[in-house]
Amino acid sequence: MASNSDFDTWKLPQLREYLIERGVTVTGHLKPVLISLCKNVCSLNLPKDPNFISVNIKQTIENKLKAIGCTFTNPFTINEGFTSDLTHAPVITLRDIFNYLVCSISDFDGERLLAWKSFNDTRLADDGHVILLEFNDEEDENFNIFRANVKPTQRDKTYTQKAYYGCWIILRKATNVIEVSYCECKGG
Repeated sequence: MASNSDFDTWKLPQLREYLIERGVTVTGHLKPVLISLCKNVCSLNLPKDPNFISVNIKQTIENKLKAIGCTFTNPFTINEGFTSDLTHAPVITLRDIFNYLVCSISDFDGERLLAWKSFNDTRLADDGHVILLEFNDEEDENFNIFRANVKPTQRDKTYTQKAYYGCWIILRKATNVIEVSYCECKGG
């Protein structure tokens, strides 16, 4: 690992590579500014791969579900127990979503935050973008599962050429707190 004094001896390509690996823009900066940026990035201990490009999403999700004690590994593969009748489903509020997104998770990288749209959930539902919303409280005795299919807002198909994005939210039954969520869209 580099120390702050190392950057003064580095050549321009090394400085740029160090910053780019950590998601810092290098365009238009002269060498003294790049050295300063490198020193600041080093003192902040910014990790490589800030956009989680090398992360295996499937494995990460399975690990998160396992860590909270779920008996299933992928809500998309559960075929029974879901209903579109939400009369007995717990209520998820905007505050619950905010607390989950802002206060409790750390895997929202810069790209996902830029792609994420501010709390448009009600408008999207009213505009017909949520084409399926299901609830399951039978699969696991400790968790409720919400699952939905959402049409893209900007295109006819998703970036993976599907007609909709699949998403899910896992709530702990005892507290109604969102434990884990996932969406196939760029915003996550």
